[in-house]
Amino acid sequence: LIYIRLYYPVYFFLRQKIIKPVTLNKFAKVTCLMLSIEKFRGDFKELSKRSDTNIYCLSQLWLSRLYLTFYPKRKKQEDKTKNLLVPDTNKYITNKQKNYHSFLFYFLRKIFREFKINCILSADVRYICDIDVGLVSEKLNIPYIVLHRESLFASKEIYKIVKHRLSNWGNFQGSKLIVHNNVSKKVFLDSGFVSYSNKRLIDIGGCLRMDSFFNNLSNKHEKSQKCITFFPFQAKASSPWPVSFIKSVNKEIIKFAINNPGIDIFIKTKDRTLKKTDWLEIFKTCSN
Repeated sequence: LIYIRLYYPVYFFLRQKIIKPVTLNKFAKVTCLMLSIEKFRGDFKELSKRSDTNIYCLSQLWLSRLYLTFYPKRKKQEDKTKNLLVPDTNKYITNKQKNYHSFLFYFLRKIFREFKINCILSADVRYICDIDVGLVSEKLNIPYIVLHRESLFASKEIYKIVKHRLSNWGNFQGSKLIVHNNVSKKVFLDSGFVSYSNKRLIDIGGCLRMDSFFNNLSNKHEKSQKCITFFPFQAKASSPWPVSFIKSVNKEIIKFAINNPGIDIFIKTKDRTLKKTDWLEIFKTCSN
């Protein structure tokens, strides 16, 4: 249907995939469309608590299907974000982007009008499924706002890598970029992705999904026991540490937790970097 430019049936189908607020506030001051809702984690929950905001959502599943309808499957090492943000980096992609934008002008005009959308929200400047929607929204005078999720630059090396990557992506083309902290703001400015002459585009808003955590802490009157949070090593090919060493460190953390019941140990893992089966194996070994 898209190839022969029969856009209305596609619009009619996709509008049904938009997730509506549980309770619609007729007196809301702002109505948002959140893109790739799965990527927001706890931020969506915090924003949903606001009585002056209605939030509609579109999942990454449907946005990625749209993206792949217009763009070919590209090589992993290719900088897809740069291809979308910097015109003519890849002329083939730029031509595909023009076709996608033609559809998005049609689709978003109808969506914005029907649901009375005032702004769209994305969780990262580099999400390729969100970028084109943001660019077209800006042309339709609907603010494209990024609540940038990745804001933990815990070392100079990470800062350097991120700064270099951002410097290749041209300029931020949205209405507002909201980050967690001063370091994150600085890397966007130092990279030139947001120019110092246009620094009004970037603000520090803290980490929304931490609000409920701090509120819970402030409501506790009893003295909490000591705690440690452990972020496991990433077991990947580029890691300088062998997998056997990584597993041994994880084992020692678990042994420490077992031998020190007076200390809470929180282990923050990622399934894609350390399989659940590895942790189950480690827990069984240490328990025995």
